[in-house]
Formats: sequence, C-alpha cells, structure tokens
Amino acid sequence: MKKEFKVVFIILILFLALFLINNFKQDKIDGNSVFDVFKNTFTKAVGIKNEDHKPNPDEQYYYTTQWGSQILRGSRYLDGTFGTAGDLAVNKNKDIYVSDSFRNDIQIFDSRGIFKNKFGSYGSGDGQFYALDSIEIDYNGNIYVADKYNFRVQKFGSNGNFITKWGSQGFEEGQFEEMSGIATDSQGNVYVADSALERVQKFDSSGNFITKWGSFGGRDGQFRSPDGIDVDINDNVYVVDKLNFRIQKFDSSGNFITKWGSQGFEEGQFNLPVDINSDSNGKIYVVDKDNYRIQKFDSNGNFITKWGSDGYFNGQFHYPRGVVVDVDGFVYVTDSLGTYNGFNNRVQKFSLTPPNGDISGPEVLIKHSPEVPRRYDPVTYTATASDDSEVLEIRIVVDGETVKICSDPIRVSTCSYKGYANFLGSYYYYSLSRDRSENYNTGRDPKDGTKIFYVND
Repeated sequence: MKKEFKVVFIILILFLALFLINNFKQDKIDGNSVFDVFKNTFTKAVGIKNEDHKPNPDEQYYYTTQWGSQILRGSRYLDGTFGTAGDLAVNKNKDIYVSDSFRNDIQIFDSRGIFKNKFGSYGSGDGQFYALDSIEIDYNGNIYVADKYNFRVQKFGSNGNFITKWGSQGFEEGQFEEMSGIATDSQGNVYVADSALERVQKFDSSGNFITKWGSFGGRDGQFRSPDGIDVDINDNVYVVDKLNFRIQKFDSSGNFITKWGSQGFEEGQFNLPVDINSDSNGKIYVVDKDNYRIQKFDSNGNFITKWGSDGYFNGQFHYPRGVVVDVDGFVYVTDSLGTYNGFNNRVQKFSLTPPNGDISGPEVLIKHSPEVPRRYDPVTYTATASDDSEVLEIRIVVDGETVKICSDPIRVSTCSYKGYANFLGSYYYYSLSRDRSENYNTGRDPKDGTKIFYVND
C-alpha cells in the first residue's frame, strides 16, 4: 500500500511540474514577469479567470489638480490649508466642502480649489464642533455634520448658517457614541453610521428618529466598525464595514441586499476601507485607505477600476480619507496626513478624460525674490506667462491664500505681489491662471509645481 501511495504521489508531482512549466512558457511568451507567471498559473489552476478582474481600459482616471497643505502661522491655520483634511461633500454648483477635525471647521472651495468661505470653530455651541467627522449635502443644499464628540448632528444652510441639531451621548434611539458617517436620500432622510454602537440610524430632515439596524458581527447586516455611508440615486444605502473589510448594501429601510469585499490587496479587496460615494450613474467609489487607492464598482459590487499608490506625488496618497464625485463626474479625494512638508494634507481632483485645462492650460511660471529671505524681509512674488499664451487672468496664491489677482480682457503677461517673511518656517506658493479658452493651470502640475522657500532666522 505504501509503495502504491508513493507511485501515485510521484505521478501527481510530475503532472503538476509539467503543468507549471507549460504555463510558465506561455506566460513568458506573453511578456509577464516571473511573479505574474506564478500568480496567473495559480489562478488558472483553481479556475479563476484573471481577465474578469482587469481594469476597464475606458475607465482610466487622470490627475488634474490639487490644493491645500498643512501650514500654521502662529496658532492659526491659514484659509485653504488643513490641519487634517477629512470628509468631502459637493453641492449642485460643484462647490467642494471639506471637514477638518483639527481646525474644527468646514472650508468651501470652488471646483478649481479656490477658497470661498468657511464656518465652524471649536466648542459645543450652535455652529461649533468637537472633532467633526463626516459631512453631507442634501438635494436642497442643506449641510449635515456628524459632530462626533458633541454626540450630535448639526444642520446648516448652504452658507453655513445654523438651522437645527439633534442627538446626545448614549445607546438609545437618537443617541450616539462614535458617529463615523452621514448620508441623505432623495426624500431628505438622514442616515448616521455609529462605529461604537455597530449600527445605522435613520432620521427625517428635522432629526426625528425613524428606524435603525445593525449589531456587532460578521453576518449579513452586522458590522465591525461601520465607517463611511452613502445613498445612491435609487435610495439604496451603502455602508463601509471597515473591520469586516467589505461593503454592505441595504434598501432605505435597512433590509440587506448584497455585499462584496474581503481583506487583501487584489482588485475588489480592501485594507481598511473608510469612505464611500456614488455618482449620478450609480457607480460606487471606495477609499481603500491602507492600500493607498480608490476603487470603483458598479452598484452590485463588480469591480471597474482603481487608481493610486503610496506617496506624495500627483495621483498618490498616504492617508486617503474622503471621496466625493460632482455632477460632471470629477472625483475629489482628501489625503489627511503628509509625508513630505505636509504636501499630502490636500484635496486631489481626478477626471475620466485627459485634462486639457488643469495640466494643459496656459503656462505661467512663478518665482520669488530674494532667493533666501530673512525674517521680516519683503518678498516679491512674480508670475510670468509664456510669450505664446493668451492669459486673461493670473492669481498668486501664498500659503493657501489668494493674495493677488491680475486680469485683463486682452492679455496678462505678468503679475506681482509684495509680501513679508514675518514668520519662521516654510512658505508655499503657486500660480493659478486662465486663458481665452477657459483653460486653467493651477501651478501644482508638471509645468511648474508648488514652490517653497524657508525662513530660518
């Protein structure tokens, strides 16, 4: 018997070796790496078709622009910069709202990243926040904020004017322990995820409790630290089930529909997903934080595409936190921790089409003088358009704040601003320009980039 077993075992080993050699040759012909050869061979052996999970070539996302950084002047964060770039929301006018749990405020930008307004401060009064987390904008432009450690939801008008609030700390209906996500449906109902209580609560637009669902566990309809939440065009509710490494889909009453995902780094897998958003076509975008990427799916969880990697260059992430899609399909992603001079504390914007504006717009170069200023020295910033461009507007942005706008209906060739190096540390600056064809160039692109100088004494 032992002899027969050995013969069978040897035959199996030889068969497997021939199988591997045959596939190795074929994959080498296809030009794959050795790693890919063995991965493809394994998936073929177990009957998985890699082709089913390849990104759609028509679904490639391109970096277009970015804004923000982490800059303090004394104890004050400058407008347009972030303490921690958090969640995102977008209104019908394509204004981008960004929450910041360090600043305890919400900043409003246009779709190019130009600062428009802000509201909020630290505290427990109306319109104040204590580690605000998720934000959402409903169909009427009202803003809902998960005010985490004040254990309440606050509702504001589109300009940040306070309307109402509800909630307190506790385990009962309408109470919260660790709010982690907020979303609204087409009827104005509000859904709040709570990572400590492992549940989702549903309210009307005035804060009246409607229903709840969820408990701790790994079964359908259960959660382990639910985080981001979103509602699609059909009022289906998607919940990021963070520590179960999956997305769960429910109807608006909390009835389970489907789920997808597992722990890992392959397509459709997650390593700490944290946020989710849907677009006007029902496509789903997930922030896969510790895989440093965004993944896109259809409404049933079928993988479409992905982009991102770890780093601080354009299109890379180090701690992606939030994602939102505007009515034109542009995708905005917050990256909340910096790896190099605070550069990752920013918002990045992506497009499905190669950009002909934010990167390929008018070429404007900017510089400062003197090259190495001392503290309190005057500093002159000069932006110059290329000779062949028809630039109608140039903006100079220093430390996230637009300090000078030069415009002319025919052409702007140069724009200058004189400031002072009143603080020790790093100064960041760039240009924003617009040409006759309404193309834009933010300066934070391969043409010129963000410039930096240091004041040490």
